[in-house]
Amino acid sequence: MDSLLDFEDCLIGLYCLFLNNQVMKLCGKMVEAGQAYSTANKLLLSGLAELCTNQTKDSVITTCLNQFHQGLQEMVSFHTVSPRSARGDMIRPSSCTDSSLRFQMFSFVHAQFTFFHQGFDLLRDLEPTMKTMAAQLSQLSADCTAKRKELENRHLLVQQRDASGEPMVSACPGNDDIIRGYLFKRSRRKSKMWKRSWFTIRDNQLIYRKSHKEEAVVLFEDLRLCAVKSLDHVDRRFCFELLSVQKCCALQADSEQLKQAWLSALQGSIDLAYRERTDTQLTQAANSPPPSIWPAALSVALSGPGNQRCCDCGEEEPRWASINLAVTMCIECSGIHRSLGVHLSKVRSLTLDSWEAEQLKLLCVLGNDVMNQIYEARCSEEGRLKPRADSPRAEKEAWIKEKYVEKKFVQANGARESDRLHILTGI
Repeated sequence: MDSLLDFEDCLIGLYCLFLNNQVMKLCGKMVEAGQAYSTANKLLLSGLAELCTNQTKDSVITTCLNQFHQGLQEMVSFHTVSPRSARGDMIRPSSCTDSSLRFQMFSFVHAQFTFFHQGFDLLRDLEPTMKTMAAQLSQLSADCTAKRKELENRHLLVQQRDASGEPMVSACPGNDDIIRGYLFKRSRRKSKMWKRSWFTIRDNQLIYRKSHKEEAVVLFEDLRLCAVKSLDHVDRRFCFELLSVQKCCALQADSEQLKQAWLSALQGSIDLAYRERTDTQLTQAANSPPPSIWPAALSVALSGPGNQRCCDCGEEEPRWASINLAVTMCIECSGIHRSLGVHLSKVRSLTLDSWEAEQLKLLCVLGNDVMNQIYEARCSEEGRLKPRADSPRAEKEAWIKEKYVEKKFVQANGARESDRLHILTGI
């Protein structure tokens, strides 16, 4: 009977084997979790490497990232070895004695201890840098809190000003500024974004500043060459538009009252500039030589593009011009233009009437070539022939009415452009 195993010893051996298998399975699962953790750390390492490459502005952040990347890389390298060796120790022993089990558990726990202790040592090297970053973050947080409080106070002041009815634009009697205040300006780019800026009317110019750190920019150099009108058919309220020969600008006020204040200030500035111009001309006329030796307006007007011929029939050396349309014409076509009415064409003589510098400037900037490109854009499509200088008056009259009254030859997308030019030249 001595050769037979004791039943109690057999049960203990089977139970120890079962426990050993269970521990091995749990160890395997832990090693698999460690491998997944190592894979995630490797992805983090690649992300940190890319961040370190792009983050070059702040030296403290760059140094901390580099140290953390190096330490984490050493941790990952060690972690890929230690759990595997621990798992090998758990698998090698075939017996289920107390000493072998203790050795296996000690080996595994020691591997875990070494891993976390090494990680602690590596991360402890980052402590000075982390303290520096903590101080910077604290300062940034304090600055952000102060800025937020400042903005809240400013917003409160704006609300109080709105409630009290105090205007957000100010007239400056002791300054050269006629009016100044905040307006929203629509961008001329495709995005059509609106941005709030500080605007000022000074010296017959509209000036704006995007921020207090930037220099002031002149938006319109001479308001006498501009027209201002309200914009009612847009997706925003309290909008108005300022037009010149070269560009247009849409602006938005904060209320209807402020919009009317800016419209009045702009129109008043234009009228004041013309009055000052007239007074200056009268003063100069009293002390100037006779008008016979003044530079003739004719030579200036004819220097514009295409102004050497009549804009409607092509006759050479025209002596008349339309202020509204900024074109030159012969005497016969000028009579037809007069019959259209001054709301369509204001005709003046280039040799007998007086001309202001701004009006002559329009004739030179626009002129017959530019205006005919708009008003005669579809002549070839319509099969319409332009009259000549020797054409009958009836033919010229029909042509001029179709061209300027009916706008028969204007492109569909050019109708707004012709209206804008008509508004500008009719100031």
